[in-house]
Amino acid sequence: MKVIVTYPGDRYSNKELLQVQNTTDSYVLHIWDVCDEEYVYWVNGLQNPPRYIVNDSLNLIELSQGYCYGANFWLEAEAAKYKNFLYCTNTTTDCIFNFMINKKQINRFLCMKLVEYFNLKDFSYTWSGIGESFDMEKIIAEKSRASLLPDDLYNEILSPIKTINQNFNMPNGLDIDVNYKNLPSIANYGDNWQVWNVVVKKMFETSAISLITESVRYSKSICFSEKTLFSILGLSFPIWVGGYKQAEEWKRSGFDAFDDVINHDYQHCDTLVERCYYAFKYNLEVLTNKKKISDLRELHKDRLLNNRKLILDNQLDKFNNSQINSWPLELQNAILPSIVSHFR
Repeated sequence: MKVIVTYPGDRYSNKELLQVQNTTDSYVLHIWDVCDEEYVYWVNGLQNPPRYIVNDSLNLIELSQGYCYGANFWLEAEAAKYKNFLYCTNTTTDCIFNFMINKKQINRFLCMKLVEYFNLKDFSYTWSGIGESFDMEKIIAEKSRASLLPDDLYNEILSPIKTINQNFNMPNGLDIDVNYKNLPSIANYGDNWQVWNVVVKKMFETSAISLITESVRYSKSICFSEKTLFSILGLSFPIWVGGYKQAEEWKRSGFDAFDDVINHDYQHCDTLVERCYYAFKYNLEVLTNKKKISDLRELHKDRLLNNRKLILDNQLDKFNNSQINSWPLELQNAILPSIVSHFR
């Protein structure tokens, strides 16, 4: 069965995808990188929709109609690049939490606004400065479904970010467009492994908690990127701000999500704004009590180290293989060459 790969820049204009619409041929659509539900619905509405849809960066995307098979092959390939690095084995905590933000995305904007809203002070971060304001139309639309959120929260998130941007330059220098704040992200700042080694390694290693803002947008989808990887490598407790069932999925993938330290109940909330807000609200004690979270980090050091060992010892490969093995046999046979070509 033919496999057609679409990339972020050609999803709606991919020549192979448009050509197959003039046939009745069965084919598999391999969506490279994360996508939202609207794209899957568009694909399923084509004259000749794919027999199967596979996404290589989403573990799950919840759809009202249709189905998209997922596993995180991207993170599997990314984690393999970090196996030979040197890592700390101590859990000295200089600050309570960290976050890193480059691209302009809604849950990242909300994360920074909620840091301000709750008046949190003890953290380290990198932020490009992109996305200091955001169109909140969809968040306001969610308000009718978001129960018990305080009114002053909306006043806060409708205003621009006040936190000072804290960008970083790689050693070879970074030629930034003077209008970069109007861009969706800063590109060409280096590969992720370079960012880890040169810029954020110490930040993650000396923070007890990582506020992880994966590319979730408004869809009920699950992805894990270098942000989650960096938290595991740095021995910090993860909070997936805005993440839908991410802690649950991380455990299903074979890792510890530290449910006894972090309250991940936010992951089950219906709306994005609730999942962001309650990620903070439910965890305010550990986000403000440095001694407590430092002691907990030391207490659970072996578990943190074990998570790192797992991710460097191919746990993601094992999980992805189990995912593939659960798929229909004709899909397995069709998609494996594409997965191997791109990620293995």
